[in-house]
Parts: sequence; structure tokens; C-alpha cells
Amino acid sequence: MEFEQLAKEMNPMIEKVLNNCKIYKNRDEYRQIALIALWKAYSSYDKSKYKFKAYLYNQIRYDVIDALRYYAKREALFVPTTDEILSIHLENTRESLTSSVILENMFKQISDEEKQLLHAIFEEQKTNEEIAKELGISIEALRKRKYRLRKKLKQLSNSD
Repeated sequence: MEFEQLAKEMNPMIEKVLNNCKIYKNRDEYRQIALIALWKAYSSYDKSKYKFKAYLYNQIRYDVIDALRYYAKREALFVPTTDEILSIHLENTRESLTSSVILENMFKQISDEEKQLLHAIFEEQKTNEEIAKELGISIEALRKRKYRLRKKLKQLSNSD
């Protein structure tokens, strides 16, 4: 049997797994995960060991639940920070500062690494990938540093 034909026949089973796992958000993404699981099951099925539909159902269900766990864990750890948020905050901070002395004091209280990060973002306008590669860290670590820097700048602007 061709895979495309099998995918059409097993579509109700895929939908049932998605419904049982209560997938409502990103349903197309999880449907793709289920199709990949179908492909894995189709490729690795051993007739002597399992009934195909039971094996297929378990493979799809396991992969969907595994993806749910992965995305839930990632979502819990992910702190969204974008260059736009940081630049808006810095613009607001600049507007609220009435003296260059206050700005100088703020920059005295941040580290050289933080100054380099600000320079790379705003002066050199480098991407996250470029900055992370330059610093030798992951993109996720760079996002966390930017988040902490934004938070620190906000605290410094409020304290002055």
C-alpha cells in the first residue's frame, strides 16, 4: 500500500488521537507530527510482532503526547523578548531622562558586556543569530540576557 493512500485511510484515526489528546491550538502542527509518526510506523512495522492498526495508534499517540510535553516545557521556559520591545523601552527611557548626567549614571551601572550587547543591537543592528554566534552562546541564552538587560534598564530608569 502506498503511503499517501494509507494517510487518507488513517486520517480518522489521526483525528481521534488529536481529539483524545485535546489538541485545539496548533492543530495542523500536531496533525503533521501525527503524519510523521504514521510514516515512522509505516517504515518500521514488523508484521510478526504487532497488529498494524494498534501499533500505528500507539505510535501516533506517543509522538503527539511527546510533542505536547515538549511544547509545554518550552512554553514554560520561554521568555519572549524582542528587539522591538527593547528598543521601545530604550526610547521611552531616553524620553523620560531629562539630563545626560542621569544617562551617564545609568551606563555606569551596567557591565561592559551589557554595553556591548546594546551596541550590537542598536548601533550595529545585528541579528540574534549573529550576536549569539559572536558571544558563543545559544539564541535562547541571548534572549534571556536581553530580557535581564531590559529589566535592569527599566529599574535604573525608575530609580533615577
